[in-house]
Amino acid sequence: MTSLFRLFFIIAMIGTITSVRAIDVGKVVLSEDPWPPYILGEEGFSATGGSVVDILNIVFSNLDIDLEMNLYPWTRSLRLVKGGQEDGHMLLIKTPEWDQYMVYSIPFIEDRYLLWTRTSDGPIEWQTYDDLKPFFIALTENYSYTEGVERAIKAHKLNVTYARSDEINFRLLSGGRVDAFICLESVALSLFKKNPEFKKRFVASDNAIAELALMMSLNKNSAASKLMPAINQQLEMLKNSGEIQKIIKQYR
Repeated sequence: MTSLFRLFFIIAMIGTITSVRAIDVGKVVLSEDPWPPYILGEEGFSATGGSVVDILNIVFSNLDIDLEMNLYPWTRSLRLVKGGQEDGHMLLIKTPEWDQYMVYSIPFIEDRYLLWTRTSDGPIEWQTYDDLKPFFIALTENYSYTEGVERAIKAHKLNVTYARSDEINFRLLSGGRVDAFICLESVALSLFKKNPEFKKRFVASDNAIAELALMMSLNKNSAASKLMPAINQQLEMLKNSGEIQKIIKQYR
């Protein structure tokens, strides 16, 4: 960080904290389900780490606001935030359904859905969704695969099946129960780190199924939603300083 940028950062911090104190929100409660490498921990407990957890801890610490991050099954997390029992989510994509009651931060995590196959079979070379019709493809329950992908699955009548977790789907793929699995690149690499035997078993196609811009969100009716401009300012500064990329690399 250069001296000039450091000076700008300090000035911006003073202005941000002053404006945040005027909003009078002392604590923000976010929730999610465990989502390595972004969000680590066990359901029923607070998040223990992960790149997104580390980034948000810095953001709210800089704003001098207490942050609580709870882990639940995803459907329960959605219900709690929609009902106003908790303020928002740590990480997700925009969807028309969620647009109705959430405000979003700027994107601060980028990822992409890749089509994974067994290394012994080689990657699937595909250009259009029709090329995927011959294959039995695994998906993971409660994931948002983007509107475009979900429409394409229905329109092209792709043969898909769902499992409860990404790890289960990789094991199904390894055992030949499915032909391919759509999984986020960062999530796959995190699983390969946890299960070293996976690394040589799977390969991804060059073409991404979808590219994602991920962000945090707050319920529009929560008092905390007024903090979003300050949160965005913090995220922007962390991006520009290289801190976000540095944190992401720590979990690869």
